[in-house]
Amino acid sequence: MKEFVLKQLDGALPVISCFNTLDLYAMARTAHKHDLPPVLRLLSHNWKRTIQALIDGAQFVVLFMTGFDDGKARNGVEFELTTIKQLNQERRCIFVLDTERQDAQTAGFDVRAAFAWPACAPDWDQIPDARDFVTSIKTLASDGHRRKKMLPSVQFPACYVVDKDLTGQQVGAGQLAGIDYPHIIPDTLTGNLEAEQREYPRLLERWRDIEMRSAEGKRASREELTDGMYHALACFALAATLEDYEPMARSIAAVGLAHRLITSSTKVESLCLEGAIKFAGFAGLEELAQYFADALATNIQ
Repeated sequence: MKEFVLKQLDGALPVISCFNTLDLYAMARTAHKHDLPPVLRLLSHNWKRTIQALIDGAQFVVLFMTGFDDGKARNGVEFELTTIKQLNQERRCIFVLDTERQDAQTAGFDVRAAFAWPACAPDWDQIPDARDFVTSIKTLASDGHRRKKMLPSVQFPACYVVDKDLTGQQVGAGQLAGIDYPHIIPDTLTGNLEAEQREYPRLLERWRDIEMRSAEGKRASREELTDGMYHALACFALAATLEDYEPMARSIAAVGLAHRLITSSTKVESLCLEGAIKFAGFAGLEELAQYFADALATNIQ
């Protein structure tokens, strides 16, 4: 789809697309392709603000409607649909459906057009839907429309690129164009991944043992709890560099638990649990997030 849109709008309008950095399938598919439009690698915890800014400033939006479960939009697609409507871009939006359906009512509002894209059909670009789709996007690209943004400018925080052995001088000089990003985990983070895969299971086993002995009335020593707290903190730092949310959630919760057992204070643990709830939510682990929320509620009481 991205290749097709780029080809049709070549020289007429810049095209940009997005995918989640942790979307392994998308990464594998695009790793060595050079005929795709620019792709923004977004993160699970901050993708929404970027999507909002792109939709707000777009000449038009093509939404490839693949994110459905039993006819109901998944949370990410639902957010995109809501944003399109809130920013009055629905009449500048084209749906491409991954079935033969011509009905776009699943959006809950009327869009400019909807076309079927049967991915299994190798000759899709020869059928009427493809020709009508091309006509629609070329019309929207050249109709003289000037979008007036509704949202304030996004003030992104300063950030640093840790990837592909790039130097600070390269980043500062704007030498990122044309850099190939074929790897899920950059070489510079391979050591972190190996350390996380080694230490995180050890952390879980360590705390499982502490909890089992505690249930038997055998309290862990202060030294053992201190070591466990720093072990958990190390695992959290490793997981954070990899945006691995589940270990981040459990590790930071373990830091808070250890601190409470050592000091008898719930203040630090409450802060850690607040983070654990967010990280578990980013990972889509609703039950785990609720588990931490229940623990936080007990602390507050």
